[in-house]
Amino acid sequence: MTDGTLSDTASVSITVNAVNDAPLAFDLLTPEDNETIFIGDDDDLLDTLSFSWSEAVDVDGDIVHYSIFRTDNFIDDSLFVGEEAHWTIPVQDIYELMEQNQVSNYMLTWYVKAHDGEFDVQSSQIFTFNIDATELLSIEVLSMVPESFNLYQNFPNPFNPSTQIAYDIPERGEVQVLIYDLSGKLVTSINEGIQEPGQYKINWNATDRFGKKLSGGVYIYQIKTEKFVKSRKMLLLK
Repeated sequence: MTDGTLSDTASVSITVNAVNDAPLAFDLLTPEDNETIFIGDDDDLLDTLSFSWSEAVDVDGDIVHYSIFRTDNFIDDSLFVGEEAHWTIPVQDIYELMEQNQVSNYMLTWYVKAHDGEFDVQSSQIFTFNIDATELLSIEVLSMVPESFNLYQNFPNPFNPSTQIAYDIPERGEVQVLIYDLSGKLVTSINEGIQEPGQYKINWNATDRFGKKLSGGVYIYQIKTEKFVKSRKMLLLK
């Protein structure tokens, strides 16, 4: 500013902070959803089963790492893969798991998460495929009546807005499936009553006994019978 004799100069300093963006969405490729893979002879046991997905592009140029998540009645785990958009497992390992559990058909659900050091992004799909080793194993498929009680890890986990809880009942009896918060307060009960022997899968939509949506956090689900009690944890995302 000037009045002809005096002048005053003002300066403004602007600082721009870079914001990290999450990796972009990406797709699962193989094994394809609902695909059946056959193990028919000993030569097949020498092969590897390849899991692959498209790369998750990071617009900031950050290195993206991947983890693969697998779940079924025998496995519920996550494995760090690294920077490669694929992971392999020997068919022999899968066959031994099937033989150990005396099943000739094996169904597995999988998905992948990409991580750039700050953000996690889950694959756009969750795939389920089947492995058929009936010819090689030469065993009968398990009947629908389980040999023992069991409570499996819910899937998906973490979840939003709903998840599936699976359990086995080998004999007829009173069954309670209960949901608690971390303080031990009963949130709701689902699928209560006398149940016949069998394998059960029930969906829970993260509501309490009054139908009210629950806030995010860790919850405990429990199966309770006269002879068996077991609990597991699950994470509701919001």
